[in-house]
Amino acid sequence: MLGARSLGADPLAPRTPGLTVGMSGTGRVGRGRANRSRYVDVVAGAVTAHPRSPPRPNRAAPLPYLVAGLAGAGIVAYLIIWGRRYGLDLKVYRGSVQAWHRGLNPYDGTYTASRLDFTYPPFALLVLSALAWGSFAVTQWLLWAVSIAAATASVVIVLRDRGVAGGSRLWCASFAWTGAAVLVLEPARSGLDYGQIEFVLMFLVVADLLAIPAPFRGVVVGVASAIKLTPLVFLIVLLTRRDWASTVRALVSFVVWTAFTWLLWPAESRVFWRNDVIQTSRVGNVTDPSNQSWNAVVHRPPFPATGSTAVWLLLSGLTLVIATVIAWRCTRTGRQAFAVIAIAFAGLLVSPISWSHHWVWVLLVPPLLIGPRRLAVPGPVRLMFWGLVVLTVAGPYWWWSGTLREALDAILPLWTFALLSVWAALELIAWRTADGRRTTVTTPSCG
Repeated sequence: MLGARSLGADPLAPRTPGLTVGMSGTGRVGRGRANRSRYVDVVAGAVTAHPRSPPRPNRAAPLPYLVAGLAGAGIVAYLIIWGRRYGLDLKVYRGSVQAWHRGLNPYDGTYTASRLDFTYPPFALLVLSALAWGSFAVTQWLLWAVSIAAATASVVIVLRDRGVAGGSRLWCASFAWTGAAVLVLEPARSGLDYGQIEFVLMFLVVADLLAIPAPFRGVVVGVASAIKLTPLVFLIVLLTRRDWASTVRALVSFVVWTAFTWLLWPAESRVFWRNDVIQTSRVGNVTDPSNQSWNAVVHRPPFPATGSTAVWLLLSGLTLVIATVIAWRCTRTGRQAFAVIAIAFAGLLVSPISWSHHWVWVLLVPPLLIGPRRLAVPGPVRLMFWGLVVLTVAGPYWWWSGTLREALDAILPLWTFALLSVWAALELIAWRTADGRRTTVTTPSCG
């Protein structure tokens, strides 16, 4: 009889203390896991079982928590030293909601010393009312916390979609990246500085398209679109999936919440939907260097100061077509997060106003490129994505004035459009190549 220490030994075999015994009539250890045991020596027909070495302590285990703690400390330090100096958009949100609560039409007034207008749909007033419940300082900290949590959750969802296993380590790593991003990426940093809600809107869209179960998908995109119109562009993702039910749910959700506010607050709704929705000048100066959209490009030299509507429509239409091709290919090949990011960047380009702090979507690019499925996009596209990240770190649209500034103001939209164009071309080439291979395989030979 031979003794073998094995996790897979026959449970009915006789046992001796400290050994799991397997039977073999030839003096060899029996088949199965016993053959693969690293702790069995067979010498002259005898078996010697060596004690298993104690596991080495995993010294890397605390590392994600340590990095997350350092990231949290860095965020808090930045917000204490520099974050409280501004909060311009948060002041607009609070001022418009407070005017609304006093019975005034928030679309008739201006807010802050900069005399800014409230430019969101009426449903946003209902959602943003929570920002007027406390003092400005308390509200600012709460909005920062919610924004960072929303950004972290968005990163987690994207990484899970790319095949990264979940757990506390994933959340710590995602929080650490979010902390680094809000310090080094100009759009993310500006989003916190201004007191914007872009992080929350990004989370709503990402969660709906990548995490929420299919029977409920689309509803949250509709809610986000009722708060701010730009998330409507993500209907393209649902359409390329041929997810007709979710597309309908998104549209119905948007219409229901919009109609709800119209019924309860008809005066405000009439002002916004009949006038303000098409008055892009209310949002701000379209030629401001912070505006990184096609509409800004066609209002700067060499175009006339009044802009070129025809060129803007042409560029916007072409951008949406290109992004739709990418989204179609990505949804067909299981790369859902890449489809979402392609449409997000297209939406930023075609929107009449896309301030640099609206480009917080760039925060999701590095997680997409470093996951286990990072090769899901062609090499040139990955390089251009990293170039986009570098541009948002540098923020060249803030650097100089004069002729050089005019060129730098357009570099982010031009680079993004080039990225989408190259990406779409390579996706079409891959599709045609794969289609040709299928045709070759399925076509019978003429012999």
